[in-house]
Amino acid sequence: MSTTRRASGLAIFVVGVALCVLPWAGAAGLAALAQRSGTITLALPRELIDRDGEKGFVVPLRAERLLGRLQALFFEFPCDHAGGDRGLRLFEDDRELGPAHAPHSAIRELGGGRFSCWNRNLYFSTPDGGDARDAARRYWIETPIDVSRAVVLVALAISLAGAVIAWMSPWARARTARWRARWLDATAPLRETIAPLPRGWRATLIVIWIACAAAATFIGRGEHDAYLLSTVPTAGSGINAHANSLAGYSVFLNGVPRMGENMETWNHVAMFNGA
Repeated sequence: MSTTRRASGLAIFVVGVALCVLPWAGAAGLAALAQRSGTITLALPRELIDRDGEKGFVVPLRAERLLGRLQALFFEFPCDHAGGDRGLRLFEDDRELGPAHAPHSAIRELGGGRFSCWNRNLYFSTPDGGDARDAARRYWIETPIDVSRAVVLVALAISLAGAVIAWMSPWARARTARWRARWLDATAPLRETIAPLPRGWRATLIVIWIACAAAATFIGRGEHDAYLLSTVPTAGSGINAHANSLAGYSVFLNGVPRMGENMETWNHVAMFNGA
């Protein structure tokens, strides 16, 4: 019976380890497939284009609308803050538009074919100032694709569950119990010389963590981008800011800030130098 129990405990441990590893292997395979596919060409449906300012237009780059619901489960389009300079290219008929990564204020006020892909939306302007919704015009993009963030989140959830299963398996618990006993024996003299932590210290740390998270959420209540909310939990208004309540709406690329209209230069420099 003991042999059967040991085999059962080992099987549970192996299942847990497999759940830790296999989701990330699948995500890596999807990433390799996305990289191997290079760029894809997609037409922008006219019915999705909406006006944005005097000379600007905006169209949502939703994978479920442009790639299909099945592919959208696994892939998405890169945005400026995550995709680096990999290069989404925009075309009107056979003419390539640009420059890319233009400030949104310049797109709205100056036009001239400027565009920017940001937060799953493509902000652009026509080269001649005409209406992009005109039936005579045809717009399309060449873009790389990335693994969907949903895939990463699912892989993370499954791997965490696998880690718990492996850690709580009888096979692992029997071995960690021996390690814990050895550790307690080895550190007994040291623990006797250290004052014990006050009662309730765990609850205190949890309350502090919740308070910090609540403060960051309140400060960034107007922002919906998880990357910004998780990395830059500070308030900032910026120059000509429109939908941004956090510092760091843009990132540096070769010394040139993207979305430059949304933040003062000193805020850019301070944040991206570790302040």
